[in-house]
Amino acid sequence: MRAIAAVGLTFVVALLLVSAIADAAPPKRVKAKGRISTVTPGKILFMDSESKLQTFNIVSGREVGITVQGKLELAHLKPGMLARVEGSLKATSLEGEVAKVTVFSVNDGYQQGIIQDSKDQPAVITGTVKLLKDDVLTLTVGKKRLTAKLAKDAVVEVDSKDYSLAPTGALIEADGYETKDGSVNAKKIVITVGKVEKKAEKLQDSKTAKTAKKKEEKK
Repeated sequence: MRAIAAVGLTFVVALLLVSAIADAAPPKRVKAKGRISTVTPGKILFMDSESKLQTFNIVSGREVGITVQGKLELAHLKPGMLARVEGSLKATSLEGEVAKVTVFSVNDGYQQGIIQDSKDQPAVITGTVKLLKDDVLTLTVGKKRLTAKLAKDAVVEVDSKDYSLAPTGALIEADGYETKDGSVNAKKIVITVGKVEKKAEKLQDSKTAKTAKKKEEKK
């Protein structure tokens, strides 16, 4: 009986040691990239290159390097966003058409305002998006409302640290450490909007080449 008890005790001790070692082991580092499926406060979900759903946590109070860059569609300009435009300011409107809008977030620390060295110089306006209708962008700067007519080929660039600006389908490269529930606490995240994956580009080029070849053979 004593021998059996000793063996049982040894087994329990061994299990405790294994558990202690597992708990003491550093968390697994995870690097993944794919396209964003869902963005919610504190979480980014995306399908990685192996069609696996990844959940990266943005833990409050922890330092996470986040970069959101690239180009948005005009439809992604929403009320509440912080936008910057440049042009000749006359009264409450920019003259001519604006070719570029740069989008930030209020969380990026930029201040609303109008920067203009003199009346005959272009003005740089940073304000909150109020409305976008018929290609006319309305910004609020304090109590002022300013409008800018956007060119048909206007570019909307995003340069932010706020992941909430990232639309569904944006490319993401994420780096972090796995948690016990299988999700990952993010350490670094780079989100690129308006970019086509190289594989997709190659596939499209291949299809185009095949179509062109068939047309040539028919001739």
